[in-house]
Amino acid sequence: MDIELKDIAYSDIPMINRWLTLEHVMRRWGNVTFEDLHAQGLGNSVIVCDGLPVGYIQWQHPSRSELDTAGLCDIPTDIVDIDIFVGELSMLRRGIGHCAVRCLIDRFIHQFGASFTFMACAAIDNLASIKMFEKAGFKQDRVFDDAPDGGLHALLLYRL
Repeated sequence: MDIELKDIAYSDIPMINRWLTLEHVMRRWGNVTFEDLHAQGLGNSVIVCDGLPVGYIQWQHPSRSELDTAGLCDIPTDIVDIDIFVGELSMLRRGIGHCAVRCLIDRFIHQFGASFTFMACAAIDNLASIKMFEKAGFKQDRVFDDAPDGGLHALLLYRL
């Protein structure tokens, strides 16, 4: 399985918006469009598996206000927060998610050559996401309340 992260082209936006309307994605991401996502992230990519686009990954630095409101007052704002979904139903549960996260981490290390702390958040009941981030090297740090979304696991990965 060959996983890569591809820069998003204008022609990818309808596909991403289609994925965002699928029940398994909407359950976790809510009723959003690509334009909503693009406005809040530092970067984003289409996840490509064996030459086929299958999902979406984005990364951002959360604001001090966002972190403090969630009770994550000790988390620095230079943390890289990662969000991801596999949109294609036929590609779920194939190990694509953790490979895509590892690709992103490797990109950061290669591009910036510095140490980073990465964060991911997953709903308490989203065991597949929690296991995926753990397989990518993240450790569960704490559970916090992210109103109105409810309880979330914060998972961290330190790369020195």
